[in-house]
Amino acid sequence: IRAPAATDAEKSDAIVFMNKQWPSSHRTNLHAAFLEGLLRAQRDMDAREDDEEAVPTVDLIVFISDGWATTGQTNRRRIVEDIYHLNQSGKKKPIKIFTLGFRDYADMELLNAIAAMNGGVSATLVSDDNVDWQMENFFLSEFGEVLLADVSVDYEGGNLFVYGETEQTFPLLAGGYEVVVRGLYETDNVEGGGDDLLRAVTKATTTTGPQEWVAKSIPRDASDSVCQQSYAHARISQLLRLKDLANLVGDETLKKAVGLREPCEKDKKMSECIEEEALAVALEAGVVATGLTGMVTVDEDKCFDFAGETEICRDGTTASFGHASTSGSGYSDSSDAVKPASWPCLWLVMFW
Repeated sequence: IRAPAATDAEKSDAIVFMNKQWPSSHRTNLHAAFLEGLLRAQRDMDAREDDEEAVPTVDLIVFISDGWATTGQTNRRRIVEDIYHLNQSGKKKPIKIFTLGFRDYADMELLNAIAAMNGGVSATLVSDDNVDWQMENFFLSEFGEVLLADVSVDYEGGNLFVYGETEQTFPLLAGGYEVVVRGLYETDNVEGGGDDLLRAVTKATTTTGPQEWVAKSIPRDASDSVCQQSYAHARISQLLRLKDLANLVGDETLKKAVGLREPCEKDKKMSECIEEEALAVALEAGVVATGLTGMVTVDEDKCFDFAGETEICRDGTTASFGHASTSGSGYSDSSDAVKPASWPCLWLVMFW
């Protein structure tokens, strides 16, 4: 669905509307602005539901800010929680929220969290002469020509257990872009290899309503290091982005946004569990991940025992093939000396 270009009359109306929006003070009430925008959008969605001639639309909010919350509700966690819960309470699917913030002025951590928890993305604007180009580029790249909305990808297989998937839901799919979902699976030994047991089911909303597509995924052998490392980089990036939300999102809400291999223990914070899984994935795949693992090289042909915690070998891998010490400080790289993890992986690529 390509949004039609605005007419001169529509542009004129928009300019008049914006010129009437004079701030009552130099303070910023982000909380009230988001909630009012959501309520308006939900009202419009309800009104279209009764209109048989209504054109199918994708409902979203684009929020632009150059400041921090300085009046009204200023507790950043409360702001994120209230927006998320109001968005989930509507009769229809949650409205996608995209956020733009001016660098050095906006609270980008808050804007990132709001977008991530509400099916959108965020971007930083640089205050210079081409800010209009930056905004136009954001609009065109994110939803210039919407092909699908509310895209979800699930793996199914009678004898397979799929876990540790990378991001599986996407608010929009625009022309020229792709979605990639990776995961791990376990299976019993099935005669004939069992490649036909795994299906990737993609669901999305189109102009004609909900649609579903079924395709075979691409099973990879456990010794395929490219697959392992591709999965590891994507999964680690996903987990660390979610960990960054922990300061602004309560554990109960965060649990709804991330699926871990193992349930998070009650006496641990979600941020700890997320980081532990990210570290485990990095060590299993033998990849360097900023803030989690590093690479160390030495000249000698033997390994050294660092305070009895972990052995570092000449090629930078751990002597135990990527398993960290009990202190949590592990070192690994992507060399061939790293023993492949015992799990196979899979991926599905969709593009238009």
